[in-house]
Amino acid sequence: MKENKAVKNHLIFVGVILIVLFVTIIGIAFAAFEYAKKGSKENAITTGKISFVYNETSNGLTITNASPMSDTEGKNITASGVDIPQGYFDFNVVSTIGGDTTIPYYVYAVDTTDAENKLDAKYVKMYLTDQSDTPYDNYSGVVPTYNELDDVKGKDEEGNQVEGKLLYQDVANKTETKYFRLRMWVKDTYNLAEEERTFKLRVDVSTEGEILPRDQKAPTCTIENVNKENPTRDEDITMNIKCTDESGAVTSTMTKDNVHVLVNGSEVQPTKKELTEGVSAAEVTSENGIQHTLTLNGFDNNGKVSIKIDEGVVKDKYGNTNEELTLDTNINIKKRVTITYEKGSGVASIQGDKVSDYCDIEGSSDSCSVTLPEITPLTGYDKPGYFTTDQAQKTG
Repeated sequence: MKENKAVKNHLIFVGVILIVLFVTIIGIAFAAFEYAKKGSKENAITTGKISFVYNETSNGLTITNASPMSDTEGKNITASGVDIPQGYFDFNVVSTIGGDTTIPYYVYAVDTTDAENKLDAKYVKMYLTDQSDTPYDNYSGVVPTYNELDDVKGKDEEGNQVEGKLLYQDVANKTETKYFRLRMWVKDTYNLAEEERTFKLRVDVSTEGEILPRDQKAPTCTIENVNKENPTRDEDITMNIKCTDESGAVTSTMTKDNVHVLVNGSEVQPTKKELTEGVSAAEVTSENGIQHTLTLNGFDNNGKVSIKIDEGVVKDKYGNTNEELTLDTNINIKKRVTITYEKGSGVASIQGDKVSDYCDIEGSSDSCSVTLPEITPLTGYDKPGYFTTDQAQKTG
């Protein structure tokens, strides 16, 4: 069978979103939503008994800085909803099956956004229904973001292997047409940036696909970059709390109230406890994890410091959250005792002209010691020694 070249549609969504497949593009006519279509013609690709129809256009749909919305609002986006700056795409997958033939197929999205001014994919909601607005499996509950969809490997129409996010999979075993409607919107937790943000993707359909294993492990955290391992009680201690997951993408809602400081296993309340919001905000996705900086000061007791983190404040892209974590810091708090030297009326000099000394009380001890410098008395004084301000002689 002769194959015609497939040309993809372009949808620009909160920037630009490319969607390929089939015939019908529905837009909204209002100021913030532009629709342009030139030289439209239909091309067809047939892979075995699964046929996909692409609608070739030179331009697409553009939305600039669309307003965030809730899932309830997003699910009800309509092509005629002039108050909502998003539309939807309808597309079909046509299977022609004879006898006992079965053909699996995969519908998946590929992120093709340029790095500059990119809208983070964790804020792009993906909602797939039939054209009667009945959601397909995995879309009837909380609407997933692009990041939360399963990873999949497939092949494009030219046979090149590509990786993307699985929208839908099925096995065709009869002649039928599957009807799809894809809605996309900006998650309601997104704060609009001053500069325009762009997210672009295309949708591919392949009869060859591999769903990559879904990560079931909870993200975890470690303590890194401790500035002082043996600080005194009144020194600033800083450290990084770095949270990672093997899936790569991690988000954090951790605040200082979720971080508990332990000394020798018991929780304490230092006078200073500050936690940064992470890489750049409370919810930041980073392929290398997310990092907070913790600063502590003002301890009332000595001992080994550990950090306990509440469960459920770090999440990976599959929705797995951290368990309660207790992390060793290798920090040992100590109390510093400072003594000062002051020459009395009968003292000629103090060895090395010292004016002070200190010692550190560590662990469970309640004392420490220093070696006192020698003193030289004035002529006529024959009782050298150290005295407190109340004239009590100190020895040793």
